[in-house]
Amino acid sequence: NMKKQNKSVLSFTLSSGLKVALKPNSEAKSVSIYLTVRAGPRYEQKENSGLAHFLEHMLFEGTNRFPNARELADYIESVGGRSGAWTDKEYVTYYVKVLPEYVEKAVNYLSDIIFNSRLDEKNIEKEKRIVIEEMKRKIDNPELESLDLWMEYVWGKNQSLGRPTVGEISTINNLNKEKIITYLKKFYFPSNMTVVIVGNFFEDEAKKYLKKYLNIDIRRDLPRLLPVKYIRKKNPIRFMNSNTEQVQIIFGFITNASYFNEDRFALMLIAEILGGSTTSRLFYELIYELGIAYTSVTYPWSFKDTGLFITYTAVSQANTHIAISQIFKEIKKIKEELISDTE
Repeated sequence: NMKKQNKSVLSFTLSSGLKVALKPNSEAKSVSIYLTVRAGPRYEQKENSGLAHFLEHMLFEGTNRFPNARELADYIESVGGRSGAWTDKEYVTYYVKVLPEYVEKAVNYLSDIIFNSRLDEKNIEKEKRIVIEEMKRKIDNPELESLDLWMEYVWGKNQSLGRPTVGEISTINNLNKEKIITYLKKFYFPSNMTVVIVGNFFEDEAKKYLKKYLNIDIRRDLPRLLPVKYIRKKNPIRFMNSNTEQVQIIFGFITNASYFNEDRFALMLIAEILGGSTTSRLFYELIYELGIAYTSVTYPWSFKDTGLFITYTAVSQANTHIAISQIFKEIKKIKEELISDTE
């Protein structure tokens, strides 16, 4: 079922249910391949919190063909390629970037890590230590940690959006091979994945490689998200003491502008005007006019069933009050006065 969305993007679904989008660009010097799986932490249970992200790490630890992380990485890096992955709240993305002549190698590599990973016990124990270091790094970074604490306060730990992506030390230590394989089997199958290829490649060749390496016939039920509910707070402000040089401020609200909500475009624009660049209202006020912060950022965040709108800044303790007043002043202003055409 081919359908041309526009002249340059070709999208179709393979017989296994794998969704594909191709965008060739003969001007490019390389090819990027992204494989996204609907398997992020929003699909976890509370007791296995951190599993989605842990599994992402494990897939780089070796496959049946390349038994260890070094050999696996060499397969791509020996031809100047790059690979990596990240875990978002609702999905996990694996990517490879190579020169045009190595597209087959790249698709083969993705297929290998997704479908033939070894997941051996020794590596699981090693990876636990690595992920716990990543967790400590996050805790040492007030900007990242304050967002996690904000999410926890807004949604509560009983809902997946209220739990940190990396998990907790206790849930990570409780992981074992059986739990990891169960999660992999439940989510890592073609009709729960999307592949996007962009760059200097030929459509016919890409299609041939996708069919050869990724069109694996596994049929399972597609995962369903538990919808999140916002629990109204008696107190909408939460103070937390922390031994940091600055006071971290996160101000935000629930918009319900999900991926499919038309309002998300207006919210992107509002976020851009409030805190998307150096000329944006809040950045300009807090940094250039008042000189009380180094950075300030405002952004919308969409999910499948809800959305958030967040402003972050960090200031000295003495300037906390003025920073908060300024944020509220700008939010009030954007609600009451129309934005000019030039802006």
